[in-house]
Amino acid sequence: LFPDMRNAIVVHDSFPELAGRHEVGLLCDLMHAETAEVIGTYGTDFYSGLPALTRNKFGEGWAWYVASDPEQSFVNRLVRYLCTEKGIEPILETPAGVEVTERHKNGHTFTFILNHNDETEEVDLGSGTYQELLTGRTLSGKVSLADRDLLILRSESKG
Repeated sequence: LFPDMRNAIVVHDSFPELAGRHEVGLLCDLMHAETAEVIGTYGTDFYSGLPALTRNKFGEGWAWYVASDPEQSFVNRLVRYLCTEKGIEPILETPAGVEVTERHKNGHTFTFILNHNDETEEVDLGSGTYQELLTGRTLSGKVSLADRDLLILRSESKG
């Protein structure tokens, strides 16, 4: 597609977690699904009805293929669905653009919180108590994280 052109992935009600019409652009792969289950199809143009979202059993899991460049809201729904299916929960609930990762060593949990945004964001650390390693402050509850800033937190590992 040209940069100003759009198509859609249409997911029908048989897959309610992702059902709806989701805008795509730039790239629309053409594929033929043989063993893969077609979850969504293209919605317009000569692509209409062709597979655009598939999943295929592979080993003990599933391989998913998105044949285009979907809008971010669809990517978010798909990732949420896949995480829910596998029991993956976020470390912390954060605003868009705030990244959280954890490392565990010697009975401690090290939590890295990065604000990739151009504005200050609020992050809720919940009921835990953390030592912020760059300043030595003790933090808990809601904290503000300046634009393009990070926190490196240490806490006792649970369990």
